[in-house]
Amino acid sequence: MGIFIHHFGSIVKPVYGLWLLCAFVAAMRVGHGKKPRTVRRRG
Repeated sequence: MGIFIHHFGSIVKPVYGLWLLCAFVAAMRVGHGKKPRTVRRRG
């Protein structure tokens, strides 16, 4: 575990962080979508 933490910067590039951020934002937008409204008919 210590080796992984020590070499974390060379394994994970900053660009990957940007991709993770974009994926997280997209998942949040999809997950928190508006519920469809139901239309009640009088009858």
